[in-house]
Amino acid sequence: MESEKDFLQSFDHTSETNVLIGTGAFSKVFLVQGTNAVVIKVTVLKEDSKESERAKLDAMMEIEILTSIPLHKHMVPYVSHVIKGNAILTCLHKIDGWTLNEWYTAGKIQELNCVFRKSIITQLHEVLVHVHTHGYIHRDVSNNNVMVKLNGHVVLIDFCFGVSTDPQKRSLKSTSSTSVSTRRCQGTLGYSAPENGNRPAWTTESCDAYSLVCVSFDLIAGKPADESCGYHDILDEDPRNFPVDERTFHKVAKYIVFQILISLLHVT
Repeated sequence: MESEKDFLQSFDHTSETNVLIGTGAFSKVFLVQGTNAVVIKVTVLKEDSKESERAKLDAMMEIEILTSIPLHKHMVPYVSHVIKGNAILTCLHKIDGWTLNEWYTAGKIQELNCVFRKSIITQLHEVLVHVHTHGYIHRDVSNNNVMVKLNGHVVLIDFCFGVSTDPQKRSLKSTSSTSVSTRRCQGTLGYSAPENGNRPAWTTESCDAYSLVCVSFDLIAGKPADESCGYHDILDEDPRNFPVDERTFHKVAKYIVFQILISLLHVT
C-alpha cells in the first residue's frame, strides 16, 4: 500500500499528457494504463471557498464509505488515496464498461433484452441493501452512476454525495455551514429524492429507493425519463387536483412503486 501512496504522491495531475476521462465542478478523473489499469480522481480545493469545503467533504465521504464497507462485487474497488497540497487524489480500479447514460446516449439500450434489464435492477437493489446494511446512503443513484461491465455485472460508482445513517456521524461538523447533516445534495435532476436538496437532515435509505425506481423506469421504458417526472412537486399537493395526463401518471406511478420498494429495502 505504501508504494501505491508513493505513486499517488508522484502523480502530476497538472500534466497535459494525462488521459482525462471525466470532469466535475471540483474534480477530474484520469486513466492510468498499466498491468492493472486504475483511475485517479483528483479533487482540487480552493482556499476560503464554501463550495470547495463541500467538495472536500464529498471527496472524504467517498473515501470513508469505500474504506468502511466490505468490498462488494457491485462496488468499485478502492486502492489508495493521498492529500497533496490543495488536492485530494483517490485511486480506484478501472471498470471496463459503460454507464447507463452512455448506453442511452449511444442508442444501444435496445440491445439489452428485458431479462438483462431486470438483472440490472436486481443487482442495483443488491448493492444498495449492502450499502444500507453497513450504515451508509448513496444519495445519487442515477444513470450516470451505474456502470454495466463487459461481463454483465453492474457497478455502483461515485459515493461523493453519500452520508452515514449514524446520527452521531451526521452531527460532526467541518464548519458551521457545511455539517454532514445539513449539506445540500441536489443529486441528479429527475432521480434525486426531494429531501436530498430541501431536508438533508431527514435523508434516509428511502431516497435511494426512489432513485432506484427512477433508474428502473428508464430501463423499462428503454429511454431516460423527462427530468420533470419526479415526485418533487406532488408531495404537498392534493392528489384529487392532479390533471390526468401522461406526465402526472408517471409521477404518481413512480411514487407508488417507491413506497413498495421501501419495504423491499427494509426501510422504516
